[in-house]
Amino acid sequence: MKKVLFVSFSIIILVSLIACNTSDLELSDFAQAYIDAGYEVDLEEKPLYGFIRAKDGFIFYIDGDKVAIYEYKSSNDLKKADFDFDAVNGRFGLESISEDAIRIFNGVGR
Repeated sequence: MKKVLFVSFSIIILVSLIACNTSDLELSDFAQAYIDAGYEVDLEEKPLYGFIRAKDGFIFYIDGDKVAIYEYKSSNDLKKADFDFDAVNGRFGLESISEDAIRIFNGVGR
């Protein structure tokens, strides 16, 4: 019984830490991750984020493949968006077919 309680408590703490970590992320954290990986990113290059009810976003290209990152007010708002993202990280959504873009995006804040 003690082991079950300990494991349950550990899982709750781990999930809480992960949730806190991703909620503190900013759009610039994603841009910096791509810059650190050697890609040129301009936060002023904006996709049409209003069409998918996002609050902000930026767009750039990796080897000709579009990479668009969208920021929502909350992860619930992101889930309500009528859009099929290629990856989700907290309240941020990624639109890209680039495997490298997806790998970098998923590593932010983890």
